[in-house]
Amino acid sequence: MAEWSFDRKISEDTSPPFEDLVELWSAFEIIEEVGPRYNSGKLLQKLEDGLFNGLRPRSVADDHPLNWLNGSGQAKNEILKKIPVGSHSALEVVTGFNALMAARADLSWEHDSAVQLPEKYRIEQGLVFVQSKLKTNFLTGMPTAHYYAQISSDWARFFVELDAIESVVTNVTLRCLQEGRAICLFQGDSGWALQVPSSWDAKPVIRGHGKSRFLLTCDLPEAWHFKNMDDLQKSDSKRKAEALRWLHAQYRLPERPRDLLTKDAVLNMLETKFAMKTPKVRREVWEEAPISNWRSSGRRKNT
Repeated sequence: MAEWSFDRKISEDTSPPFEDLVELWSAFEIIEEVGPRYNSGKLLQKLEDGLFNGLRPRSVADDHPLNWLNGSGQAKNEILKKIPVGSHSALEVVTGFNALMAARADLSWEHDSAVQLPEKYRIEQGLVFVQSKLKTNFLTGMPTAHYYAQISSDWARFFVELDAIESVVTNVTLRCLQEGRAICLFQGDSGWALQVPSSWDAKPVIRGHGKSRFLLTCDLPEAWHFKNMDDLQKSDSKRKAEALRWLHAQYRLPERPRDLLTKDAVLNMLETKFAMKTPKVRREVWEEAPISNWRSSGRRKNT
């Protein structure tokens, strides 16, 4: 796997990698590569029947080894591995951004504050957060001091946006669990049990699942995904993730009125560009792609 990197020098003479961050956020709009949904009654029953040997998780199902992940941390990383960002994985990109955030600690700070400075003020003043420390030279208590380096408004805005990366990754993981693309087993009093996807809607919190076991549905036996499908639908379903990303990329292009596509034109292009022969899968791509403004009128609205 090729290493993903960028110039990590943070200074007033360099520009932050906004485009890379935008591409990452965009990539997270689609999670089809993590696996198909297993969130309906029959599919959940298939999981119950196929994944358990009594109350213990199987290591193999239908002669297919199961890649169980231990804890929510491993599950997050494996989900990020599956999501492409250009020619790299989201895990590579997130790891690179985390390294960039860690590099802030090496900056020389010029400003300190007993409270965290508001984001808007930091952007206006070009202040980049460096680190927080406990001061020990006060007789009364140990107030926290927050340190900032004066770099540029662009870098300040970039890090304000980048500081959300952990919560964004957590939300992507939760979405995979809510849609049944990632499966969670928890250990109860009587043994391991399946946590149904709908329960993540009621309590969307991953904390406390450090000892749970996870499995991505892309790692289930392929025959489970394509049951009752003919060869054409099976072939089209395998191209679905690629088609979703292509359509989303078209949606993100700058407005070119003469090039806007109607729904029927998109469905036709899916057939010619991706050789999708089944209307059902082509409609799924149109309906599931993150292109709501375009879809609402058959084309993208001016914004």
